[in-house]
Amino acid sequence: MSVPSKIGEWWKRNETPASTPGTPDTTGSNCSKAKGILSEDLTELLTHTSKGKLALECSSVNKKLSDEQRDDIINIIIEDILTNNVTLYTQDYMRILDEICSVFPLENEMRDYYYISRKGKNNASGKLYAKYRNKKSKRIKLLISEPSTSKAATTTFLSTIPLLSENVVPLNISGA
Repeated sequence: MSVPSKIGEWWKRNETPASTPGTPDTTGSNCSKAKGILSEDLTELLTHTSKGKLALECSSVNKKLSDEQRDDIINIIIEDILTNNVTLYTQDYMRILDEICSVFPLENEMRDYYYISRKGKNNASGKLYAKYRNKKSKRIKLLISEPSTSKAATTTFLSTIPLLSENVVPLNISGA
């Protein structure tokens, strides 16, 4: 038995029932699979935006979502996660994906669109993973660049530039 399979078995034994796909809710409440990741239930989160409402309406009528609607759902989810300063880990992507599939049952066929877990030396992929990484990276870059554009940094830079004084004689480049 390899080490990764032992870890996998341990993970399955120690997983909480709320995060296990297909586990019925035993608490009697409407427990979200992505509890602790999203600020609220995915359906409620989607009803706060016009694009989210449209995706919910279209899925109830057409039963399937377009790629544009899938991208809108991903954007809404990632914005909520980043707004609440939540760090996503591998198991969190699967919990979010399970939540999406519980709200939109036919999206179960499109799981690879949202997230593909890491296999061997390959990195994880999928739109959900890529959007989170890209937006988080942009936010980090913005936070790093903000202090360098401050007034203190500009003042320090300007103070290092030598000023011309009356005692400095300009060079005659024309040769005359």
